[in-house]
Amino acid sequence: MSPTNVQHAINIVARAQHLDMCNWQHGRTWNGLTPCVIDESELKTCGTAACVGGHIAVSPEWKEAGGFASRSTGAPFRYAHIKGEERCQRGVQAIAHWLHLSEDLVNNLLLGHNPKEVGLYVSTIFCLNAENYSEFYGKLFGDVTKEDVLIKLKLIQVGELK
Repeated sequence: MSPTNVQHAINIVARAQHLDMCNWQHGRTWNGLTPCVIDESELKTCGTAACVGGHIAVSPEWKEAGGFASRSTGAPFRYAHIKGEERCQRGVQAIAHWLHLSEDLVNNLLLGHNPKEVGLYVSTIFCLNAENYSEFYGKLFGDVTKEDVLIKLKLIQVGELK
């Protein structure tokens, strides 16, 4: 775990104004033409909702670490040196590498489930349906609040959730 980046994630979520756990960003791309925002200040002023990963993707902390947000989806991307070569990481993988946490834990944190446990097909549609129950959060995924996410991040920070 990277204590610094987990603290960054806590700070980012604490600053979030509109959390929608079911989308990287929601409210700007409904017509397929309007690009997603790529800056945290723009995300706050336009009223766009985003999930935890979407908020991380537009944060100054993420940009400082070489990350950026996709203009088409709002998903987080980051170039990282892995085993001697530079690779572009996306979504859960990028955030897991930045936080130095397992992809399984970050899947639970961002998607409310671990795809290995529910199967690939269910995984691809799970996040699109707010009515699915998240064992990780103990509630319907659409009802997950930033306070719920902050609790989990703080448990990760103190080593109680791995």
